[in-house]
Formats: sequence, structure tokens, C-alpha cells
Amino acid sequence: MLSFSGCNNRIAQFDGCRTFPKCTASIQVNRKHNYRWRRINGIIEPTWHDNNCADADRAPERMGNDAVVYEAREGIDLADAITWANGFACLVTLYLYDEGQGTT
Repeated sequence: MLSFSGCNNRIAQFDGCRTFPKCTASIQVNRKHNYRWRRINGIIEPTWHDNNCADADRAPERMGNDAVVYEAREGIDLADAITWANGFACLVTLYLYDEGQGTT
């Protein structure tokens, strides 16, 4: 059984039947200007897309109405990007880029 903590201090357990809480599981920072937070770009993809990576933790694959494939937001601030990513029903990876990069 896997335990996962985070997302509003909730703890969820995954044993193949239960699902993880709604939240961002991973953040990949692809920015050159690490101290800029007012206007960045963000992309989210399901975390299970990373399951084939050699050193990745394994996330449950989710398909259906609550599964997300890809979404992007441009020109949002860092806090809004994290809040946005935490609003999905499946575990997502949030990719962060400098404004004008990543999504255009």
C-alpha cells in the first residue's frame, strides 16, 4: 500500500482501489528567471504520463470524465498556477515556464 500526503494536509492511501486526493503530484520547473513569479506560463498533464520514466514514482492511470490530457495557462502568477493545478480530479504534473515560453 502506498501512502501519499499533501493537498490541504489530507492523507490518502492507494491500494489499487482507492484514489489519490485532488492535487499536484509533481512540479517541473523549466524557467531561466526563477525569481519572477507575477507572470509565468503553466502546463499540466496527468502524472501517470511519467510512469515510464526510469526513476519515476508510479501514479494510477485514470481515464474517464475526470481525466485531463493537457491544459495550459499563460501569464498567470505562480500562486494561481499551483491553485489551478490542485483543482483537477486526477494527479497532475505542473510544468512551469517563463512567460512567452513553453506554451507558445
